Order: sequence, then C-alpha cells, then structure tokens
Amino acid sequence: MSDKLTYLLSRRITNKSIWIVVAHDAGARIYKTVGKSGTLRIVRRISNPSGRYKGRQINADRPGRVFSNSGVFHHALSRRIGPHDHNADVFAREIAAFVEKGRNTESFNHLVLIAEPKFLGKIRIALKGATAKRIIKVIKNDFAYVPDTQLPNKIKESLRENGLLMAA
Repeated sequence: MSDKLTYLLSRRITNKSIWIVVAHDAGARIYKTVGKSGTLRIVRRISNPSGRYKGRQINADRPGRVFSNSGVFHHALSRRIGPHDHNADVFAREIAAFVEKGRNTESFNHLVLIAEPKFLGKIRIALKGATAKRIIKVIKNDFAYVPDTQLPNKIKESLRENGLLMAA
C-alpha cells in the first residue's frame, strides 16, 4: 500500500488525484494533490465546534429517572457512550459522507487519513465499502492546532516520515 503512494507522490508522474483527510473531533481539513508537483490544495474545511466541549458542557442536565412497577424503587438511566464520544461519532460520519460524495463524483482515486488514533478509528468505521478500499495510508498524527498556513508542510513532513514521500 505505501509503495503505491510512494510511486504516485514521489515520482510525480501521476494524474491521479489523492485526497488527504486531516481530522480531529473538532474539525477536518481535506486536501487534494494537484498536478505533477504534488502541491496540496484545500478541498474543504468542516467544522465541529461541539468537539471542543467537555462532556458536561454538551449535556448539562441530569440523566432521566426510571421507576419500578411498584413505584418504590427508582434509578437513573445511564448512557452507553458519553456525549463527547457520541458527537465525535456523528462528526466522523459527516466527514465520511463528504468523502463518499467525492468518491461518487470521482474527485479522487486514492485516500490518505491523518488523525489522532481514537478519532482515526471512528472515521475508519464510518467509511464504507468502495470508499474504504481507496485508503492507501492511515497516519496517526494529531494536527488539531496546526494553523492552515503550516498544515501542508506538516502533512508533507508526515508523509515523508511514513515513507510515502521522498525528501525533496
């Protein structure tokens, strides 16, 4: 898999488009490679402000209560996953839906995912079938606070560190 991307990016002889999804639970930036030089151009920014909230800020009220049939005993309902994880799952599905649309319109041929490990897993679960098959590399990096002006260089550095791009 990495040999394929090394060939596509480092040899600079491709007209195949590669999308690079850089995501975290509060936002995502999707880039595409442009031309033979492999220049990165932003395709879309997707924001998820609730991804920055703490669990108690997302759902500040107390859990509901359940009473037994006799009316004497009661207990609080609990959630299987926390509100922060739920919001992250929903956001991962939103990213996956956008990437799926890109695949359906043949906007890219190959896909690289870059995210912190926990959110990376959520995105991979959300990507289905033919879209998931286009993933050629998954990189565990958290670029949440990297400014837009510095991110393309960080992406290229990360690709080099993972053997996907030869040093310039």
